[in-house]
Amino acid sequence: PPVGSGRALSLRELLPMTAAQHIQDGFADALGVTIVTTDMNGGPVTEISNACGYHLALMRNEDALDKCAVVWRQLAASPSIEPRFYPNEMGLLCARGLIRVGSALEGMVIVGGIAPEPWPPQREKLSDIADLFGLEPHYVEGKTDAVFRLEANAQQRALRAAQRVADIFAHLA
Repeated sequence: PPVGSGRALSLRELLPMTAAQHIQDGFADALGVTIVTTDMNGGPVTEISNACGYHLALMRNEDALDKCAVVWRQLAASPSIEPRFYPNEMGLLCARGLIRVGSALEGMVIVGGIAPEPWPPQREKLSDIADLFGLEPHYVEGKTDAVFRLEANAQQRALRAAQRVADIFAHLA
């Protein structure tokens, strides 16, 4: 915190946001994944970079971001230090790198939009996803091809990049 301020700065205040967004956008495009940076409560700090079409389709609901934030909070609470993939509320894979500023965890870089194998989910699971997002099942089914498909080695690069971007942001902060 600044001397005499009495309060800690938020991640949004600590990061040069324009530079952080450009860095995040570049990594998302190069890796072929979606990336967002959040605080440790799952609140977005950056805009979402390179969202897959399936994600964009589900985000039509005004409450959709809140549903994502629930999963992002769960990622923050994960005891794992190293990034690893978890299924999200959309049925896709996501992972997080932790942003440390000093000895405090201040945020996460979340990599996602990646289809697990097998994909797409069974019709019943897609129906559950549609219900969660307040959408028609046939609409969600029609968007399942608009995801990122990464081979195993590209998935490993994405995991490493989640922490690498988080480390870059920690240095910037």
